[in-house]
Amino acid sequence: MNKVVCGTTSPNHPLEILKDDLLKAIGEYEIADVTESNAKRQDLVSLDQNPIKSNATTENSKSTIRPRILTGDRPTGKLHLGHYVGSLANRVKLQDEYEEFIMIADVQALTDNYDNPQKVRDNVLEVAMDYLAVGIDPLKTTIFIQSQIPEIAELTIFFMNLVTHAQVLRNPTVKTEIIEKGFADSTPFGFVAYPVSQAADILFLKASLVPVGNDQAPMLELADEIGQRFNKIGVGSDSIKTIWGVGYKLY
Repeated sequence: MNKVVCGTTSPNHPLEILKDDLLKAIGEYEIADVTESNAKRQDLVSLDQNPIKSNATTENSKSTIRPRILTGDRPTGKLHLGHYVGSLANRVKLQDEYEEFIMIADVQALTDNYDNPQKVRDNVLEVAMDYLAVGIDPLKTTIFIQSQIPEIAELTIFFMNLVTHAQVLRNPTVKTEIIEKGFADSTPFGFVAYPVSQAADILFLKASLVPVGNDQAPMLELADEIGQRFNKIGVGSDSIKTIWGVGYKLY
């Protein structure tokens, strides 16, 4: 077998990496093959039951269901000490307390790296290896790649009809980042619309908690508003759980 299944992405979209590429990246360590039967474990369910089901959910199915937490990083370079102090060390602790999902946000990274997609591709594996290196356990935490979940892109398209261009541009976080990046009149529409994509990231997963800084609070407010509008229109058979709560705790 020349491919390795790394953790869980989606029941229909496992993350497979060429074994030779992985060996080249991490050195000559022994990598166990994943058998066909093991790759199709019973803990994976179809998307009509749940967007993603983690290993942690299965292991704790007989105990109290833990709150679901979503966090992640843009693969634009190797993670560094600042990432470890700011978030990675905390994620290692959280994986024992929550049903933790970590997203490698490659689609979002393209919004300001559209002219260098290879940079994003190359760093997906780098970021995944950094997660493993600091102690994030794929048996406890579900690591997935944003672009490998087509349902996120589909939901983003629907959500775009629920907000106006002016509404997104009034978002203080978006306004500040446009200035910082020097986009001016050449701002890619994908960058302007990334808060809508971020809402899809959160709502498709039905996350209970999304750790963010104060600068990201407007993003959560928009996600909550989109969820409420979606439910009011009554699209589909299931309602989307709104997410805004005190101290950015979602419910």
